[in-house]
Amino acid sequence: MRMTPLFSPPGDLGLSAFAGVCGVGVVLLLALVIGLEAILFRVLMPGSKALRDSALVNLASTVLGIPLLGVWANAPAGQTGNWSYLVLLATWGLSVAIEALLLRLLEKGIGWRRIVAASMVANAVSYLLLVAALFITLFLGSPGV
Repeated sequence: MRMTPLFSPPGDLGLSAFAGVCGVGVVLLLALVIGLEAILFRVLMPGSKALRDSALVNLASTVLGIPLLGVWANAPAGQTGNWSYLVLLATWGLSVAIEALLLRLLEKGIGWRRIVAASMVANAVSYLLLVAALFITLFLGSPGV
């Protein structure tokens, strides 16, 4: 009788290494977004707990926004380009709404308009950063392009 181990390393560790690098990249990018938004929150919402607020609202909007990536990934063949703008706009709007609502719960002493404005500005800047990172990854990092 031949015994096989329950957990065996894959024959090709290239995919695992790639996934690890991508995971680290995502964590670093999220940390950069949290730091950037914390700076913006500090400026746009004086008196707020900017770093705590930025970390909590970005984690929440990231977790709740992940299903939209599935919508984009499951777009009809050849249509991801057309869907990209709609999904990007939808995720930005969802992020603004989620973050504004959570900021309202976290910072009760700050006016609603100031919170919404801060959320809109912070997410616009963050999305510019995310789109730039995506562009660099897809177009400048791809061989033969």
